[in-house]
Amino acid sequence: MKQFFNLKFLFNFDMSYIFAVFRPFLKRQIIKRDKSTLSMSYYNLLIFFVIVIFSISVSCNDKPQPNPPNQPDGKTPIVTDPLSLQPLNNTNTNFPDSIIPSDNTTNITIPEGLANPQISAAADIEKIPLINNELKKANNAFINSDIAGANNILINLHKQYPELPPPGILLLKIYAANGKHNRIKHVLDMTTNDSPDDPEAYLILAQLAMKQEEYTAAELLLKEAESKFSNNNVNPVKSAARKKNLLSALLSLQSNLAKIRRRWIDYGQLADKRIQLEGKSADLLRQKGIALFQQNKDAEAAAIFTQADNISSSSTNTNSSSPNTNSNSTNTNQNNSEQGLPAEAMLYQLYNERGDTEKAKKYLADALKKYPKSKEVILLSIHSRLREDKLEEAKSLAENLIKNFPDFELATRYLATIALYLNDYQTAENLFQNLIIKTPSDSHAINGLALALCEQKNNKKLQRAIEYARDNVNKNQQNVEYWSTLGWVLYNANQIEASRQALQKAVATGKITSDTAYYLANLEKNAGKTENAKKLLIKALENKAPFVKKRDVTKLLNSL
Repeated sequence: MKQFFNLKFLFNFDMSYIFAVFRPFLKRQIIKRDKSTLSMSYYNLLIFFVIVIFSISVSCNDKPQPNPPNQPDGKTPIVTDPLSLQPLNNTNTNFPDSIIPSDNTTNITIPEGLANPQISAAADIEKIPLINNELKKANNAFINSDIAGANNILINLHKQYPELPPPGILLLKIYAANGKHNRIKHVLDMTTNDSPDDPEAYLILAQLAMKQEEYTAAELLLKEAESKFSNNNVNPVKSAARKKNLLSALLSLQSNLAKIRRRWIDYGQLADKRIQLEGKSADLLRQKGIALFQQNKDAEAAAIFTQADNISSSSTNTNSSSPNTNSNSTNTNQNNSEQGLPAEAMLYQLYNERGDTEKAKKYLADALKKYPKSKEVILLSIHSRLREDKLEEAKSLAENLIKNFPDFELATRYLATIALYLNDYQTAENLFQNLIIKTPSDSHAINGLALALCEQKNNKKLQRAIEYARDNVNKNQQNVEYWSTLGWVLYNANQIEASRQALQKAVATGKITSDTAYYLANLEKNAGKTENAKKLLIKALENKAPFVKKRDVTKLLNSL
């Protein structure tokens, strides 16, 4: 309880989720109709605050959750950012699009999804044009800053078509569609107040909490949402289609939470529930297989993954029979990229995560032999070779991947990074430059280009490297890797003091990459601090995976 009375903790705890859950209860309980009910109202108010305090104390005693491990999800391989070999996708949480609008929904007339009969859940398809017409009116009112007018249109629309989501949810999607994401929590709070028995607002709040890694709050919100489906007396979800969508979203979010918490029995049971609701699919079978593997039921997991492959193969063969299907993509043994990871690749990732590298290598070799043109399998193979410091093999795989998929940018990114590792700076420059031409804001490629340019002993290229590196840190002030690159570029330009300042920014968090250690070692050596330089270089070599300056670290250490 000592932590509970810590004011800093109290102010850091986001109470909005707790109030979103219990506010409808509070509103119903403390209505003061007459003096005889007044004392009961205060009594209920006291109960409410006891619940809140209990909720907070539970979160105090809950052990802090680290960032979720990058676990297999059956859809995307666990590959990493090539320059840092850090996971590209830490959570692998695939939130349903029907729950919360994405950040790229600006500049559209109708909020994304609302024109879709399955998402708007209209009972009769003839109603869709009428509904969309009213949504356009509400959206236009919103654009003209008439929020109250937009809300009234949505309230009347919901009265006319009660199978639609609550007015607050419709308004939320208009906010999101127009890029007003700063008001989302306010609208959700209003919705839980005005429509306390509808689950969708609680689901969106839970998703927001999970994205902010507030997992205890998310769990409370999901329990509250779940209770709405089991309340047979009050059923605000009038449309069977909408109810199914929301139940699917609930189970999906619960699955994500179970995975993050590593509750594997729950994770498997939720897969079964989703199969019962949505039907059997390769993705859900893979979820079930992961749950079994994590419970050390390896053979059962492998059998489930094979079932998932059979469904994927059947789906591909069905698609290949369509006259519109490209004949080049019909062979599942050649390209399994759109069908999820095959069983062998799933088992490679899972055994690798467990630490059984021998079995992992065996399954990866089997996967590459069986699926020689699968993007996902080749990516896993490239990453495996990089971890083992087999740069030439990784380079060959990346070149073949680009040959088969010329527009696959991740393959180009890997090949460019491997060129840096091999000190082939001209090739690295060309490849990173190609990435920037396609995406000028690609800060990762800009960082790689700055490193490639500064190593070529060319004053014009060095000045370009400084410009790229400075611009990158100005746009990404919190990225320590980019500060480290700026420090090294400035060191090569003989701007020693500016280099030291940039590298100090890079190590301010206490995390030093192997490349940064090499850069600092050069500064220490020049300052006559040889022992400090040696310690940094020895520390850098603890990293068995490749990094840009790995060969130079050994050379410098031998010279000291």
